[in-house]
Order: sequence, then C-alpha cells, then structure tokens
Amino acid sequence: MDTFIRVRSAEGPEDSYLIHKDVLDTHPERFVVVGEEGDVVEPPRTGTGSTTDAWAAYAKATGIEVPDDAKRDDIIALVDGTK
Repeated sequence: MDTFIRVRSAEGPEDSYLIHKDVLDTHPERFVVVGEEGDVVEPPRTGTGSTTDAWAAYAKATGIEVPDDAKRDDIIALVDGTK
C-alpha cells in the first residue's frame, strides 16, 4: 500500500494536504509534516489543498479505486458514496 503523509508547505499557507512519502523523501526542505505517517485525513472540499491529486491520494489511501480519468468532483462522489 502506498504511504501518504499530511504536510503543509514550509513557506506557504497553513493549509495542510496529503503527499506521497516519496515526494517528502525527495524534497524534505519544502514541507513541514503535520500528521503521522499513515494518517488518512480527508482533504478540504474547496480552496487550497482540494486538488484532484489530493482527493485521488485520499481515496486510494482509504481503499477506493479511482479511474485514471476521474475529475475531483467524481472522486469526491466516490468517497461520499462509501460513507
């Protein structure tokens, strides 16, 4: 299973989002970790951190299969459909 970590930008707003552990390992200077490895927290639905990639990462981390061509709203609907 892929590992995602909740971070925020080292130089940007306080909003947090999920990134793949490999990204953190490659560019640790760009991020501040705000969640433990393996934490799965739903990204914001609007605004900073509400990207298609963030939602796809969240869905995959919770075991939801995401089609390659899915848009952000499609992924949110998939997530909402499993609650």
